[in-house]
Amino acid sequence: MADEREDVYSRAVRAGKRTYFFDVKSTRGKDLYLTITESKKHTHEDWSSTYYN
Repeated sequence: MADEREDVYSRAVRAGKRTYFFDVKSTRGKDLYLTITESKKHTHEDWSSTYYN
């Protein structure tokens, strides 16, 4: 089944070690809704990085 939702607007905002993703999508009925996703960056002792949602 194909995803019927359409991305209307998408923006990534960095805030220190965190990144926030703001996505506006439309439903099949053309209603709009907002999703907010937070991603955190964790730096290990060996300076490698891992991102967590």
